[in-house]
Order: sequence, then structure tokens, then C-alpha cells
Amino acid sequence: MPDIEMRTFTSLWDFAATLAGVFRGPTFLGTFRRMEGRFREGVILAHSITNNCGLCTRAHSAWGMSLGLTRADIDRLVALKKIDFTEREWLAFNYARKFAILRGREPRGPEIFAFSKAYSRKERADIKKILRMMKLANYTATLILGEPFRAELSPGRDFSRSGLLGRFAPALKEAAVRALELRERDAPPAAVIPLSYRRNKRSASSRDLSAAAT
Repeated sequence: MPDIEMRTFTSLWDFAATLAGVFRGPTFLGTFRRMEGRFREGVILAHSITNNCGLCTRAHSAWGMSLGLTRADIDRLVALKKIDFTEREWLAFNYARKFAILRGREPRGPEIFAFSKAYSRKERADIKKILRMMKLANYTATLILGEPFRAELSPGRDFSRSGLLGRFAPALKEAAVRALELRERDAPPAAVIPLSYRRNKRSASSRDLSAAAT
């Protein structure tokens, strides 16, 4: 999948700008409290998968599964086919993917216009806050660990020596990767519940990864 690749900082300026972006917009705590957990994890995963970040994707896959996501949900977020989601949730996950592809620049186009109509300004600000935070997390994890979520999504690369740990402490990298794999594998399943943007709203379909917020 050509849009999915491991991305990291291109310069110290890129790092500084990415770090500064984390402090823009609403507070993290407010955003975290407003967004329903499984929908939030879906947005995070759509971004982290696009950056093929092994650390963030595995960690949030485990967290998402503890909230009720399934491995099939995560596979659907890799493919991101419109037919697999409600219109509203697909617009959010597609926005997250485009945001990652453009390295944090604002996407444009008809689908992005539809996203702006489907979510209120406050909801969009929360989603963008999460994505700016995940850009910093993805890039940092790739810089240090250099481990992809799925190597087949970035074909032709040898990841054994990628990342700072791969170059200078390969044994430590191997142990870290193993721990991540075990955490994802052993994530406790949660009861599958309907999703919503806000914690106190419920969707009519357990297939949804989000539902309309009022």
C-alpha cells in the first residue's frame, strides 16, 4: 500500500514544529474525556497504521481491544475501505490517514469538505489534537525503535538495524519488540459495545466504530 510508510522527523526544525503542534488547540485531558474510547482509538490507529509505526499501533491495538475493538476492526483500518464503515466514521478515519500522508498538513478535497460538515468545529479540534499528538508519538517511536507494525506494508526494507536501538542496542530492540507483540497478543477482550463520538452517546449498530454526535 503506497500511502503506508514509516515516517519520522526530517530535521531538528521538523521535530520542534511537531512538538509545538502538540500544545495547540484544546487540552489533552479535555479531548480524552470528550471522545468515546473506541472511536478515539480508531482515529489513533488510522494515523499510526498509515505511518506503519509498530510501537504506537501495537500499543493502541492492545488498548483498543481492551475497549472492545477486534482484530478484524484493526484489519479494516489497514484497508480503510469505505464499505466497512459508516459514512461518518469513515470520514474521520480517512481524514486521519490523509493527515498522516501529508505529515500533519491540512488535507483538502471533497472528502475533507464532507468531514468538516459531518463533525462540529469542536469535534474536529479534538480529532486534530489527537492526530498532532500521534504524529509526535509515531515519529519519535520510529526514530528510536524503528519497528514497523507490519513489515509487508513497507516491502523491500530490512528493519533489523533500523532506529537508534537497532543501530546501537539491537538486543534491547529485540526485547522491546517481543514485549509489544506479547502485549498485543494477550490483550484482554472486552464486551463489544456500540460506539459514539462522546462517552454518553450510543450507536444503534455494534458494527460502527463511531456514531453521530449531537
